[in-house]
Amino acid sequence: RTEGIRLVTGWPHVLEEVGSIGDLAPVPRGPEDDRDHLDPTATQVLDAVPRRRPAGSEAIARTAGLPLRDVLASLSLLEAGGFVLSRGAGTYSLPPPPKPARPRDGQEAARPRDDEAGQARAGEAA
Repeated sequence: RTEGIRLVTGWPHVLEEVGSIGDLAPVPRGPEDDRDHLDPTATQVLDAVPRRRPAGSEAIARTAGLPLRDVLASLSLLEAGGFVLSRGAGTYSLPPPPKPARPRDGQEAARPRDDEAGQARAGEAA
């Protein structure tokens, strides 16, 4: 008997062998995000916080479909992690989006040249 060689008698055996080889391949993943480390309840609460204006914890609980007690516990953790801001009187909002990075001293920000800006405006008017 030769090591590493297996006799297969049909598709079920082939799929069984190929499946075990495929299991060794790494699962493709995107870049890691801070949200990846949140538990499912905290993720559900964070998704229920409105983007435009502050909301009360009871409204967030209704939107999330979770008990108020669980929402309050998650909101405390989300606030400590910087995911939400407490606006007082039991209301919460999402923090403002991060501002674009500013160029370092001695580096000029990339700006369109005058002729490129004129072409862009001309294209908008058309």
